Amino acid sequence: MCVQQTSRCDRWEQTGHESDMNEAWDLYLRVYSVIKNESKDKANQSDLLEFRYVSPLLERATDLELAVPGTETVKDNVVTIASFLPQLQIFASKQRPRRFKILGTDGTHYSFLLKGHEDLRLDQRVMQLFGLVNAMLANDPHTRRMDLHVRGYAVIPLEQEVGVIGWLEGCDTLFGLIKEYRAARHVLLQVERMVVGVFCPHHKDSHASLSIIQKVEVFMDVIKRTSAADIERVLWLRAHSTEKWLDQRTNYTRSLAVMSMVGYVLGLGDRHPSNIMLDRKTGKAVHIDFGDCFEVAMTRTKLPEQVCIL
Repeated sequence: MCVQQTSRCDRWEQTGHESDMNEAWDLYLRVYSVIKNESKDKANQSDLLEFRYVSPLLERATDLELAVPGTETVKDNVVTIASFLPQLQIFASKQRPRRFKILGTDGTHYSFLLKGHEDLRLDQRVMQLFGLVNAMLANDPHTRRMDLHVRGYAVIPLEQEVGVIGWLEGCDTLFGLIKEYRAARHVLLQVERMVVGVFCPHHKDSHASLSIIQKVEVFMDVIKRTSAADIERVLWLRAHSTEKWLDQRTNYTRSLAVMSMVGYVLGLGDRHPSNIMLDRKTGKAVHIDFGDCFEVAMTRTKLPEQVCIL
């Protein structure tokens, strides 16, 4: 088909007839339509790679003396790498991260995300800060009794723009939970954006030019027109008993409060529903992606954020 398009273009250069160029465009649009539909079908799919094709050395590696990342300890019973599972999962996001699994000497499978084109050294330092915060919370009797702490995960930079991140098992993003909840009840996912569009019908980002009092007015109107109870309902529906629901609700509010204070000290921005996860078992909130620390989000040219305690 591409050869036919080229011949039509060549014919147009020779004849100058508009019909030849129209035929070339028709062929191009047919090819474009086929490619677009195929890419759309693959957008939500993830591919698998065999380790033996990607890294035969790691595929053959067994009984290593290296500790499983994130399990390092000064104790004698260190969990080391027994082997790598044979497949990697490639996610269909922009950076195409890879998920792989390690079999530890304790018989447990540990999942990790291999990320490229991203400097993870800042995330690693944030995890170290979380360790310090957790030590302080554990030393205070009151906060220890309330089980206050910040959940972290393993971050291992391999070089400047490549690193490994520990996979958060049993966690879902708030965005994913809201999307699933609304889809089951035939509620539009972007209903809040539609309400904002009533005030700002001409451009999707025109609300950024509103004054503070106008933004507050828009926000209050969105609250009136929408329930904003998605996460509340998710916690209720997932609980097997009222005691479990109360426990998860308490854990959710406390974990959000702790991370809100830590995030304020850290100057952490970019806190949207895809960067906050929910632990299915405990109900605790888990934050990810710490690229916008030290009030960087406040200096954005487009849609700057005010870092504050929620």
